[in-house]
Amino acid sequence: MTTKQLDQGAEEFLPAEEITVHLHWDATTDLDIFAIYEDKDGQKGLIYFAEAGATKEYPFIELLFSFEFSGIPVDNQEIIGIGQMDMNKIWILGWDFDAVQEGVATDFEEQRVYLEIRCKDKVVLTRSEDLGKGNLAVMGCFYKDDSNQFVFRNRSEMREISVPEQMEDLLKILL
Repeated sequence: MTTKQLDQGAEEFLPAEEITVHLHWDATTDLDIFAIYEDKDGQKGLIYFAEAGATKEYPFIELLFSFEFSGIPVDNQEIIGIGQMDMNKIWILGWDFDAVQEGVATDFEEQRVYLEIRCKDKVVLTRSEDLGKGNLAVMGCFYKDDSNQFVFRNRSEMREISVPEQMEDLLKILL
């Protein structure tokens, strides 16, 4: 298995197979991973704690609450599974919801927050050094390029947002 460190703004081609996306952090803070997807018709949706999704049926994206994978590190992590890339785009985000509720920033670099993307024969990692202060991290985006290849772009972009009235309001705030 090969491992690649992906710089902020860089892209990596990935095989069109099942993958897992792991949000890692080393702190007592409770971070959450979630995904925003855009389907072929331009409709957007969310995968998060109250709408876990499914990897075997539409939208083929699922928040995996109890997931066993050989070799999972012992640090804090939340995992999203992508069963197939049937979307135009999938944005992966992480947030400190307590900080969002309190309207304060937290230091994601200090908490060593990074993303790990696992494919059958490849692991792609982002760097915690690319993050800073905020309460929401736009970690990256999966998309299909013009030749229909599956690509991940490392965004590692910090934002500070207020609590949305409904989760769907995040679509307006972020995109």
